[in-house]
Amino acid sequence: MATVRDAITRAYRRTGLVPLGGAMTAAQAQEGLALFNEKLAELKDSASTDPTPLELPGGDFINGAADQDGNLINAGVLPALAPPYGLDDAKPFDDKYDFAIIGQVTLELADVNNIDLSDRYVRRVNLAWRSLLFDFIKAPSTQFDPAYRSIGRRPGVTRL
Repeated sequence: MATVRDAITRAYRRTGLVPLGGAMTAAQAQEGLALFNEKLAELKDSASTDPTPLELPGGDFINGAADQDGNLINAGVLPALAPPYGLDDAKPFDDKYDFAIIGQVTLELADVNNIDLSDRYVRRVNLAWRSLLFDFIKAPSTQFDPAYRSIGRRPGVTRL
């Protein structure tokens, strides 16, 4: 099973600070662990009960943290995150989220160490992060969304 250390090492390799086959120094491991735990805490906070808008990478916002009754949608997974994690703990997320989470740690490491990453890579990481957020974040009720309400008025379209 992959560990937090493995995830952080991958982030360092993507920045070029740790060569392929190389190992992180103790200082790098601690810096990476702090950034890793910070990102997971940010992710967990996005599933909190706070109904304030959540800012996504790129300056977009999701308004409304819960539906009209205060129910959280898909909030059962993220509250299980319990940062801080140690280097030898099992990686606390599914493999399908590796690119998004490890990518965000990579972006932070690159920023801290003044390393330029390609614009394409940065865009891909931010899109993956946004996709991860939409998998788990609370969605506001569509009850009052004009686009949703108008579906039943279109010829040949039935309302869900």
